[in-house]
Amino acid sequence: MAFRSFWKGSITFGLVNIPVRLYTATEDRPLKFHYLHKECNSRIQYRKYCPNCKREIAQEEIIRGYPYSKEQFVLLDEKDFEKAAEQLERTIEILNFVHIQEIDPVYYDRAYYAVPEEGSAKAYTLLREAMKKMNLAAVGRIALRQKGHLALLRPIENAIGLETLYYPESVRTVDTLSKELPKKIELKPKELEMAVELMKQLSAPFDPEAYHDTHREQLLEIIHNKIEGREVTISKQAEAPLIDLAEALKASLKRTREKAKGRKKTELPQAG
Repeated sequence: MAFRSFWKGSITFGLVNIPVRLYTATEDRPLKFHYLHKECNSRIQYRKYCPNCKREIAQEEIIRGYPYSKEQFVLLDEKDFEKAAEQLERTIEILNFVHIQEIDPVYYDRAYYAVPEEGSAKAYTLLREAMKKMNLAAVGRIALRQKGHLALLRPIENAIGLETLYYPESVRTVDTLSKELPKKIELKPKELEMAVELMKQLSAPFDPEAYHDTHREQLLEIIHNKIEGREVTISKQAEAPLIDLAEALKASLKRTREKAKGRKKTELPQAG
């Protein structure tokens, strides 16, 4: 399947200009459903209706308005949105370079790959390798689909990745939940020790291939069973009983140790 770029422009920093194309790095895989009328299974239609004119209206009759008072709107057309994004429309303007560890993941939004246009491979490679050498990422600005974003540029293998970032006014701080969060809680040293030990037992290198969308798989199984006329049976996970925290940690440690022993027994001996 061929992937198509959705944006063309340039990465700029100082007097350096690097023409690039952007490709999405992720894709949503939703299962598509239609809403049906329960009585006859006909698809539901949604119509655009003007209550003032008392009639349905076409898409080309619709404009956007910003509410500044009750039922009072400033009217905006496409040219207004284009003008707001004009300065950043075709550039990824690098503002500064930062250590990526300084950026809390809560600021991350969408992921993309920036790919060099013809003739810009050397400048592209220079930026990528310089960021690798310095262990730095670039923070900049970009306009995508008539909306301004903060952007993070970072080397990913032999490519440059771009993540759009939320502006701080769009991010809720932990302080906003201070009333909901626990205050000072006394922990027993033994409980903390067992929790740390359990984390060690469950630690492993991150392998994305080890994780699967089990909810999607289960829903597809239900759909296929219904198509085939088979009875749908999904085993429910037993609800975990409430037990003492220390006892739960002990039981968890015992289970992970038993699993580890079982894996070792099934491993074949190395040939001498």
